[in-house]
Amino acid sequence: MFRFKFNNNNINRLINNVTVDSVQSFIARHRQLSNFKRNYSVAATSDVTDSQPQQQLSSKALEHKRTRDQVVTAFSNQLRLSIINLTKAANVGKTKHGLNSTETMQLGKMMSGVSLCASFLSDEERISAQIKCGNRNPQYLYAEAIQVGEVRGYLVNNESIAEQEKDYRYRKENPPVGLFQFNKILYGQSKPVESTVELEDFTITTEFQRYFSLSEQVPTVISLEHEHDSDGTVTFNGGILVQSLPTTPDSTMQAVQERVKLFKIDTLLNKEKKSLEEILKLIAPHPIEIIGSTFVDFFCRCSLKSFKSRLITLGLDEIKYLKQHNHDTLNCNYCNKKYVLQSQDFDDMIKSIETSPASTTTTTTPNNQNNKD
Repeated sequence: MFRFKFNNNNINRLINNVTVDSVQSFIARHRQLSNFKRNYSVAATSDVTDSQPQQQLSSKALEHKRTRDQVVTAFSNQLRLSIINLTKAANVGKTKHGLNSTETMQLGKMMSGVSLCASFLSDEERISAQIKCGNRNPQYLYAEAIQVGEVRGYLVNNESIAEQEKDYRYRKENPPVGLFQFNKILYGQSKPVESTVELEDFTITTEFQRYFSLSEQVPTVISLEHEHDSDGTVTFNGGILVQSLPTTPDSTMQAVQERVKLFKIDTLLNKEKKSLEEILKLIAPHPIEIIGSTFVDFFCRCSLKSFKSRLITLGLDEIKYLKQHNHDTLNCNYCNKKYVLQSQDFDDMIKSIETSPASTTTTTTPNNQNNKD
């Protein structure tokens, strides 16, 4: 099984190591870029012709941007906030992996959670989260996101558990048993920053909330929403993440929690036609400054070239064995894309190994999070 990881550099900034000074510095550094991105986004996303009235052009472009999958971040002297609409990405994941409504909800919420957390990072710093459950499906659920707007994920079911779950009493009598693991791959860190907590109810929202409470120990409010229609199409997938900064009074976070319960992002976005920026300002208990927005897509960097590069590390004998036995089909876990190796592909790999003696001694490092394609 091959797993590819995004390439990234390193900086020394943990998501929970935030001060008011660092937030103000972050705001100053990103304000100019964010303004450019917002202006560019409106112009770049229009699909109407120049012959149409300018007012109509702006209206259609703004509506496209309002409903586009994106994450918006904001700060104040007491809070940092992030809100996301990830509806299209959830539908893409559903289609790519052939998921039912329940599976789509679980993967969709997981992707929203990691994308919200990644929005506080820099460039290609990455957040990944996984759930391993011994008595529920999905038995394995994984999602990862980077700050520049890429997210992907997948899940694995257990057939024997699926048979047991056909009995409606099974879930009631067997609470989920498993682990929620949260990883931060950061610039300046030689290894991922890993934290693990026990599963509570497998609602995904509770798992993220439990992680923040037990591992990060930073006052946090997170809410993940997911809605679909009668045919299983996702009509909304997203959420909000609010964290306190040092010296923030408890009353501020209590006000945030009450407002998050009061306002539903799906309703405000799809029925009241508010933008994510407007929703964020509505939920915040005091004035905030919008720092920027980033478009987010379900995107996988897998390729035939990267698969071949990884296969070469298996060595000459293994490559020849695969060719002789017609083991020529590869599948990416993250996006479910299939690749078929042609005879020329095997010949190229064999030639590469034979002409580079050092490569025959290369070993794979599947757990090296900093070498992810």
